Amino acid sequence: MRRSVLGCAVIVSVSCQSYTRVPTGLAEPPGSDIRLGLTSSGEIALVPAVGPHVTTLEGTVVSWDSSTIHMLVREIVRDNGETALWRDESVLVPKDAIATIETKQLSRVRSMLLAGALATGAGLIVQGKGGGATQTGVVSTPTRTK
Repeated sequence: MRRSVLGCAVIVSVSCQSYTRVPTGLAEPPGSDIRLGLTSSGEIALVPAVGPHVTTLEGTVVSWDSSTIHMLVREIVRDNGETALWRDESVLVPKDAIATIETKQLSRVRSMLLAGALATGAGLIVQGKGGGATQTGVVSTPTRTK
């Protein structure tokens, strides 16, 4: 039962997060999850660091100053829509290479709706396994053969 509750908690916390666009002039604190959309010139400038045709970087902020965002990249998206997972690789992104900045946030409304749905489903499962359900049928007695 504890595993089920833990599993549901993980699903709720992960599935109810979304990215919200923030102004490019604002700094996100270290540890924040961000997604950066690159400019055309930014895609070219970052080829040595991330490879060709990368349009989006997703990861965690290490530091943020007036000219550069240092991040640990978890995922890249190429211009053909293909994604690739990275292992928190360090990348320095010049601010002038960034078209958009999004930060990951918890959606409270979606979280509450999902939690309610999971609680209802769990209640129905418990009810189905528990007391109220009985089976009816004809009882037959075995006959002996000689």
